[in-house]
Amino acid sequence: MFYYIGSLAILLFTREVVKDMAGHKGNLIFGYKTVVVVAGVKTARWGLVAMNTGFFVMYWVLNWIQMVDPVLPNWHPDYYLIISGVSLFTAFWVSWGIFFNRDPHKIDVLDSFLKLGVVIHLLSIVLQ
Repeated sequence: MFYYIGSLAILLFTREVVKDMAGHKGNLIFGYKTVVVVAGVKTARWGLVAMNTGFFVMYWVLNWIQMVDPVLPNWHPDYYLIISGVSLFTAFWVSWGIFFNRDPHKIDVLDSFLKLGVVIHLLSIVLQ
């Protein structure tokens, strides 16, 4: 469950930062203190890429450790691991997409992918 809830939190945080990047000018005009306004767009991009890459790598390392030498031998959360992996991959892919694309229209498209990832993640609760 920690994988599942943690990956949802990472996905939601990534979506909030991407949404703040899309509305950066409005946040500056109205004086909202968001991550992007306080840190700057360039630093927020680097931070988002570093965070999502780190979590994605940690996810695969922890899965590999569990497969090689099971820390919890009776634990077989295949369903949650798959959904968490898809969510973390979505956040990883979108953060690198934002890092290389600075077009505001493409940021909106990537935000739509994050919305779809959140919906799929939440719908998977019902399916389980």
